[in-house]
Amino acid sequence: MKFSARPLQNRKDPVELEIINEQGKHCTVEVTLSPVTINKEVHTVAILRDTSERNRSIELKKQLVQDLHDGVGGSLVNIKLLSQMVVDGTITQPTETILKNISDICDDSILEIRSFMDILDAKAVTWESLFADLHQYCAKAAESHQLQFIKKSDIQEDVPGPSVLLALNLFKIVKEGMTNIIRHANAKEIHLSLQVGQDNLHCSLKDNGSGLLQKKRQGRGLPNIKNRVVQLGGKLAINGTNGTSISLVIPLNTASPPLLSEEQDD
Repeated sequence: MKFSARPLQNRKDPVELEIINEQGKHCTVEVTLSPVTINKEVHTVAILRDTSERNRSIELKKQLVQDLHDGVGGSLVNIKLLSQMVVDGTITQPTETILKNISDICDDSILEIRSFMDILDAKAVTWESLFADLHQYCAKAAESHQLQFIKKSDIQEDVPGPSVLLALNLFKIVKEGMTNIIRHANAKEIHLSLQVGQDNLHCSLKDNGSGLLQKKRQGRGLPNIKNRVVQLGGKLAINGTNGTSISLVIPLNTASPPLLSEEQDD
């Protein structure tokens, strides 16, 4: 990586730039210039610091706010609407049915908030704890709709735990997939497979229903899943034959390579 220090040499504050590393990946760096005298000659030393992790933390906060708004916020809106319809007498369903729907929405929201808090409160998120949260959520959601849920997981030894960003995104991806299956697939069974290796996370969610891709109206579930996978730098495959299979591969080794300081003549 080469660049000229002259356009930056009069700046005292650090400058953030986007570069392409040796692997061809885009990353952001903070550039600080400092004069150094060597053998009575003045040189400019550029110190580069990778700011990708800091930027990811900012994005994580934004995403968490958005997820709470869309998830729990949407649930509260639904509860409000159902309650108001009962008060106004504009709904034809029995009151017991409406109360059951409200109770189910509350259970879903409580479980989502609890899972978020478990992930955020943990000093270090582990794959085991993340998969346990996913199993608890999926099993409860499947049980409430008389669906059989089967989970299979395999974690390779000595693999570092997931980042908070990855954990939250994976939880939301699986949740979106479960919601789409329950609402549209007419399935009887749901299979969740999770495999963690040194380099990648493999996740697949399958059902034995009619196939989501056969539906003309799929809502925002699948596009949301695609967006999250793209944000994580992964790949997504959706197969709508003989039920629906949502498979994704997320790279785990996303750390940027060392960025060396470049010394330029003044």
